[in-house]
Amino acid sequence: AGATVVGADDDFAGDGAGGAGGAGGGKAQSDSEFLAQMEEERIVLSKWRRRAAYERTNPERLNAADHAMRVRASYCEEVCAFARHPEVWYEWSQWELLHG
Repeated sequence: AGATVVGADDDFAGDGAGGAGGAGGGKAQSDSEFLAQMEEERIVLSKWRRRAAYERTNPERLNAADHAMRVRASYCEEVCAFARHPEVWYEWSQWELLHG
């Protein structure tokens, strides 16, 4: 039997639509749907960034080591949700440079 070889032109989006790794299940998205999705993502990202800012204020008055661990955990969760947003990584790296 012949072995399956994965090439550079293979599409892993499921049924061949939506681009490499694209979510959407093969359904073409209209401009208005795309803009609505981007607006929703912007709102969710702003909430995550507010949470990280809140954690940086040390609301629980933790000692320095525990506070750093808590802020790192907050950024780690944010990065899990928004790994493709460079501003999230940049914000975390700036905090680490100043407080890490």
